[in-house]
Amino acid sequence: LEAYRIRGVAQIESFIGWLNDSAHSFEILVDPDDGTPWVEVPFDIDLDGIRVVGFIDRVEVNGEPVDIKSGDMKNNKDLQLGVYKVALEEQFGITATSGRFFMTKKGVLGYSKEVDLTRYTKEYVTDLFQAAERGIANEVFLPSPQDFCGICDVREFCREKGTSPIPLDWASVKEPWWVNIDEG
Repeated sequence: LEAYRIRGVAQIESFIGWLNDSAHSFEILVDPDDGTPWVEVPFDIDLDGIRVVGFIDRVEVNGEPVDIKSGDMKNNKDLQLGVYKVALEEQFGITATSGRFFMTKKGVLGYSKEVDLTRYTKEYVTDLFQAAERGIANEVFLPSPQDFCGICDVREFCREKGTSPIPLDWASVKEPWWVNIDEG
């Protein structure tokens, strides 16, 4: 925990130095009604019956959504920015064609390359969420090994990384498959 505190303070100090450098722009959209900056912008949208609730880290003056990351770029997914794009359009009437990540990690401080968001239409994002919903409803959980596996709440039961993976024929198991986990 102390290492995270130290890293967090270092990232904030580095960001302040970056921000004070006149070569950089960090212009946040301001609400025209009350003058508040668009930081941690809440959204609550409906994608054909699937409620999606979240927060956009920040929206720039050009309407571009920006997600702030304190880790590595390799785990960032453009879909997150695509969902923000749809939320901006649906809830606020703002059209965004691109978005970016803002990296705070030492050595990579600054914006990522611009991400083209034009493919992330409401229909496209809705299709993705509905496919995920169908998988969950049918208890289909495909492993997607990545760096976050170490902090996954259900890693123990994963077919790829787990020590007590869900049986492939779990539907034929008469009692809950997890009852005798400790017995091997």
